[in-house]
Amino acid sequence: MKLRYLWGIVGLIMVPLGASGAEFIVDKKGNVSTKEPVAGDVFMFGNTVSVDEDVEDDIYAAGNTVEIRTKGGGDVMAAGNTVRVTGIFDDDVMAAGNVVTIAAQEADDIFAAGSTVEITDAVAASGDVYLTGGVLKINGQIEGTVRAAGEEIEIGPAAVIKGDLITWGSKEPIIKEGAQIDGEKKYYEQSYKTVQIDWRLMAAAWLKSVIGWFVVAAGLWYLFKRLVMETS
Repeated sequence: MKLRYLWGIVGLIMVPLGASGAEFIVDKKGNVSTKEPVAGDVFMFGNTVSVDEDVEDDIYAAGNTVEIRTKGGGDVMAAGNTVRVTGIFDDDVMAAGNVVTIAAQEADDIFAAGSTVEITDAVAASGDVYLTGGVLKINGQIEGTVRAAGEEIEIGPAAVIKGDLITWGSKEPIIKEGAQIDGEKKYYEQSYKTVQIDWRLMAAAWLKSVIGWFVVAAGLWYLFKRLVMETS
C-alpha cells in the first residue's frame, strides 16, 4: 500500500496555501467549475464541483456532487456524496464518497472507498486497484492486481484482471461469466465488525460534513492496510 495516498486525502483538508502554480476555486454553498485549462494543480470545493477543462498536474476536489471529466497530468483526489471520475489521467485516481463511480479511460493505480463503488467497463488501469466499502462492482480492464474489501463484491462479465484478485469480506466475491482473471484468486473471510466499518453510520456522517469523507477515507485506508498485513 502506498501510504502517500492516504496523506494525499488528509492533505486535501489542510491545503498548503503556498502551493506553487495552483489554482483555487471555492464556493461552499454554490457550484464551482473550471472555466479554462489549468497550468498546474487545481483545488476545488463547493456544493457541486465540475472539472471539465484539462489540468496539467493534480486535481483535488470535494463537494456534495463531484464530477471530473477531463484530462489530467497528475493524480486525482476527490471526495463527496456522489463522485464520478471520467477521463484520461497520467497518474493515480483516488476517490471517496457515498456513491463512487470510476470510468477513467486511462489511469495508473485506482483507490476508491464508498458505500457503493463501481469500476465501469470504460476503465483501463495500468496499475493496481484498491477498493473498500459496501457494494463493490468491478467491470474494467486492470493490468495489475485487484484488492477489495467489501460486504458484496461483484466481478462483472467485461472485467479483465491481469494480476491477482484478492478479496476480504463475509462472503466470497461473485464472478460473472465472461470475467477474465489471469492471476490467482484469493479470498479471506473477514467480518466487518472486526474492522468496525458501518456504512450506514458513514452515510449519516456525510450529512454533517463533506470534509468528513476525507477523514473517513483516511480511516478506511488504515483499516484496509491492516487487513492486508494480517493476511499476507
